[in-house]
Amino acid sequence: MRFWKSLISKLNLPIVGATIGALLLITLSIWVVQNLRKEQSVIAPQPTQTSQSVVMPKFQSTETNLPSSAATSMPAPLELGVGSTMTSEKDGMTLLYVPAGEFSMGSDSGLKEEKPVHSVDLDAFWIDQTEVTNEMYAKCVQDGGCTQPSNPAHFNDPNYANHPVVYVSWIDANKYCTWADRRLPTEAEWEKAARGMDGRVYPWGDTIDCSLANYWGQENGCDGNTTSVGNYPTGVSPYGALDMAGNVMEWVSSKYEQYPYNPTDGREDLSVSGARMVRGGAWNLTGNFVRSTRRDWYGPSLKRNYIGFRCSRSR
Repeated sequence: MRFWKSLISKLNLPIVGATIGALLLITLSIWVVQNLRKEQSVIAPQPTQTSQSVVMPKFQSTETNLPSSAATSMPAPLELGVGSTMTSEKDGMTLLYVPAGEFSMGSDSGLKEEKPVHSVDLDAFWIDQTEVTNEMYAKCVQDGGCTQPSNPAHFNDPNYANHPVVYVSWIDANKYCTWADRRLPTEAEWEKAARGMDGRVYPWGDTIDCSLANYWGQENGCDGNTTSVGNYPTGVSPYGALDMAGNVMEWVSSKYEQYPYNPTDGREDLSVSGARMVRGGAWNLTGNFVRSTRRDWYGPSLKRNYIGFRCSRSR
């Protein structure tokens, strides 16, 4: 004890106190620094360029991002024109496309009912390539949509299967075309399909002989009866229709009215009574009667061995 008392008496207490305080301050500083380092070691470091982590690349335009064939992946609309055809699923008939447009209807050199010549503007339509045959008509009879011709001699004869059906009325023709998902052509449609846009007399031109049509072009006629449809390929119309001159007269939808043709004056009303038009002439008529502008008309219930029909349909 004496030693410690002697030592303490010799020390300068103020200096000792100051030294101890400095040591405590240094110790405290070291402790704080060590704890700060520990806290920093558990905090995730922040990126120095945060904008790079959120910047998205620019999208390319679909025009350059798509394969080159993508622009044509959808089929182009079918282009219809003269020469376009379609086939009926009901009776196998080939239909011909007649484009829209004006044509000259009538004839200034014909009979009075063919006058005056006037322009008619029609929508595009389809028309049967030939007259409806016995074989085609039999399908409608078998299906219950039609009644057989009033004189079935040729209708029941296999040798006449490809001949135009005859002994059918305008009423019968309408029933068949309805069954076949078609309709009778109007008088204007029939004439345009027969003679085209250039005002020709016959479907092929301005003269006629027995190489072009089945008509009464010589003694006893060119054939003297109906022939198979399409039997006169050189007599084709500008749109590809066959037998539009001769073979058999053809029922059309129109009721007889004077020219000019007007589809809104009641002549195309199928529900009204009155005579209905037939066009094209027949095997038993001379050349003047098979002209494309020739107009004839009969009661809608008439049935003859020289009258048949073809159908049409709107585009």
